[in-house]
Amino acid sequence: MIAIVAPEPVPWLAVAAAMAGRDGPVEVFAPWVLADRAGWRAAARRVDFARRRLAPDAAGARCATWRGWPLAELALAAWIRRRTDRRLAALFWRRAAVD
Repeated sequence: MIAIVAPEPVPWLAVAAAMAGRDGPVEVFAPWVLADRAGWRAAARRVDFARRRLAPDAAGARCATWRGWPLAELALAAWIRRRTDRRLAALFWRRAAVD
């Protein structure tokens, strides 16, 4: 089994999971992924935060997530505002939490 850990949304995750899927089963751990519901799909058309947090469309890859993680990210975003020092601190906290 191949495990991919993605602590934050990245545009290449679906491609990497699909390529890794050629060699065997793939498990993607992405705590930021929103539940696959029609409401989030509709919101993703208008809200960039939701668009970047939809499950990657990789054939055969399972995606594990943590409930409530996007709410924690929204709280961090409210705390960060436009301050670079807070943005960097939040980046390290987020990655440490996923580790």
